[in-house]
Amino acid sequence: MPADTEVLEAGRRAPADLWSCTVSLDDDSRAPVREDGFMTYTASRDPLLIAAVKKAPGTSKGEAPDGREAEVVERARVVLTCARGELYLASEPGLQYLEARKRHPDLPPRDTYFESFVKSATGTFGCGAAARR
Repeated sequence: MPADTEVLEAGRRAPADLWSCTVSLDDDSRAPVREDGFMTYTASRDPLLIAAVKKAPGTSKGEAPDGREAEVVERARVVLTCARGELYLASEPGLQYLEARKRHPDLPPRDTYFESFVKSATGTFGCGAAARR
């Protein structure tokens, strides 16, 4: 995040097995850009959502950012196998991130934010130890 910028969070109402949060920066972004946010993070244990994600074109076996085996949909969308079942994790950059990258070329790439999210989310959602396949 750009230095000296306050971070704001907005959760979304969702079923118990779906969590989503949009992070925005309290900066001088235009209103539509700020509303779109900096980054949106999503986690889900919903079996129907996970089944649909795994059927998405291009999904293949691969690795999550933490090195464990995963179903990889895109570089920032993975399904992990955990002791308590599967967990879908995703991040999506918002317009605020795209504009910030233009103004701050040294801003970390999107993958860095996803790696941090995966590390945090696997602990929060009880997926700290990878299950054996």
